Amino acid sequence: MNKNIDKFISFISNPFYFLAFTLLFLIITIIFSFIILAKITFFMNHLPLFNFEFLKNNDSFFKGLPNKIGLILSSSSTILAIVFAISQISITSISEKYTPYILNEYIENINTKISFFGLIITVIASTLLLYLNELLSATTNYIWSIFLISIFLLSLAHLTKYFHFVFGLINPLNFSSIMSHTILKNVEIIKSKNLGEKAKEILYSLNYISESSIIVYSAIHVIKSQEKEEIMDLLPYFKEIENWTISMGDVSIKSLQSCELNTAKDYIDKLQSIFMNEIINYNSSWTLQYILNTFENIIKFAFRSTDDVRFMIMSKYTEIPGILLANFQRFSSKTFFYSCDLFLKKWFDLNKLIINENDYDLFKDEIHGISLANLQDIINIKESIESNIDKLVVDFDNDIESKMSDIRLLIENDLNTNFSDVITYESIFQKIHDILLSIQSNTQYSTYELKFKELENEIFEYYICSKINLLFLVIGSYCIFANRENNKDYQKYLKLLWFYTSPEDSNTRWLNTVPVPSDLEFLFNMLFFGGMRDNNWYDSYRFEDFHGSKLYITKYVLLRVTYLLHCERNLTINISRSMSKSELVYKHLFITTFISHKVELLYWCDKLIFESEKWNSLFPKIEQSAQLFQQTKEWISGKEKEFENLLVEINKI
Repeated sequence: MNKNIDKFISFISNPFYFLAFTLLFLIITIIFSFIILAKITFFMNHLPLFNFEFLKNNDSFFKGLPNKIGLILSSSSTILAIVFAISQISITSISEKYTPYILNEYIENINTKISFFGLIITVIASTLLLYLNELLSATTNYIWSIFLISIFLLSLAHLTKYFHFVFGLINPLNFSSIMSHTILKNVEIIKSKNLGEKAKEILYSLNYISESSIIVYSAIHVIKSQEKEEIMDLLPYFKEIENWTISMGDVSIKSLQSCELNTAKDYIDKLQSIFMNEIINYNSSWTLQYILNTFENIIKFAFRSTDDVRFMIMSKYTEIPGILLANFQRFSSKTFFYSCDLFLKKWFDLNKLIINENDYDLFKDEIHGISLANLQDIINIKESIESNIDKLVVDFDNDIESKMSDIRLLIENDLNTNFSDVITYESIFQKIHDILLSIQSNTQYSTYELKFKELENEIFEYYICSKINLLFLVIGSYCIFANRENNKDYQKYLKLLWFYTSPEDSNTRWLNTVPVPSDLEFLFNMLFFGGMRDNNWYDSYRFEDFHGSKLYITKYVLLRVTYLLHCERNLTINISRSMSKSELVYKHLFITTFISHKVELLYWCDKLIFESEKWNSLFPKIEQSAQLFQQTKEWISGKEKEFENLLVEINKI
């Protein structure tokens, strides 16, 4: 019923329909006046309104009616003039200060329409009754006066709600809740449309959801007309989400300009809570791209103002991996992967901005946040997954044991070189799903289901941690690139990244970790394949203008390899006849790729030896880093010979 009332109010509040209603009301009044003045008996005899004889005896009531009408008219006109004039001045002022969406919300809101049009109707009805009351019968005057006093009192009563709405609107802290509600309302509409899986996949795969991006996607890929129609129907809602999110960012920035730090922080908190609410209540992450864009815009302004709010935004970034991981079961796996990829791209862009602005303090705050995020070492996660699979295998028959072995091989071998490949993970999850279906009749099904969910959780964790490791490998490489471009000391960024949780003067071994690999095999796998078994993976990370990234990534990896060799880490590849075919295939791929990169690696070792003086600070216990780079060069040459012998063994097997 409330919806029907809202529809009626929206209908009657429309300026066009309101004018039509007023004209109709005026025409009816004129017709009635004409009937009475002309004493048209046919109509007068058939209208029961003129048969209430008792009203004719209340002369005092009707003699004072014009004064009563005049009082209502003057009161309504005064309220209309003062209240709405002051409101509009306040709303316009606050809109200019923060965002025009405040004015837009004021105009479109139902409270404004009810209050304004209620008083307008009262003024019009009062004017007409004041003019015509002597021409109308006692019954008509009585009914009209009842209508008039009713609408006047209702309008006055509604002013309390109107003032509450206006005061909430001009208070930016309250308006943030209105904006959040509007964004989530559009998310709810998108959710209610029940998009097909293919349409969802297309939207999530876009870096930016807009009509132009859909057109470009359509030109490259084939989209069925039904899917395209589904997507195009939703674009206005995505545009609303984008506009309101940008507007929240604008309010934050303007609050910073006005030194209203608490207001800016409130809007930043609200943006993060929008993302959390969407995940929990709608099992989606459509708002993520817009929120991250807004965070980036706020940080860009905060750089100029050197405001501490940038640290607050950085804390939001470092929380997002944990949020995604804690809620992965609310998403489909593809939604999770797309959301992670989108976030990591935005995070890389943010770090480029930090490094270019040379904001060491913010970078330090970021590394501190990551060290507290409980991100596990990638090798430890993998070992834990393999151990849990081994524990599960012993409980099942040969058929399920075979499927479990397939999962283990995928994790043990494919994910080394292909940890970014969504298809590999989908294959693993499908096998887990098949196993669960086949053991539904097992009396301990609920226990096994829980264990498999824990296994899935670890696999998702492996995905996001390996991707973050790759991200910070590229960020470290970008530091080297920025040092070349700007001739500034960016080695301090690398030292912070490498040694934040293990400084020289620490007498404790901290469990906190940063996403910097300490395993040589995983490090070389990232260099060779980038988690996607693609020799050109680095092209997906753009530095500046037309500069390439490969040489800086190679140089960074060799710096890290040199440090790990200095710490007595080593790379050991074992071969035996008991190994599975997939394991041998992986080792063959790794060894041949290492050998094929040998010349390039040695070339960059020579480059590092030549410029060794500027890298001395990375190796504080060594006076000359040149000797370390020389040792790395010799190690690579030695590994080539060792790996050539291993290839012979693999070919024999």
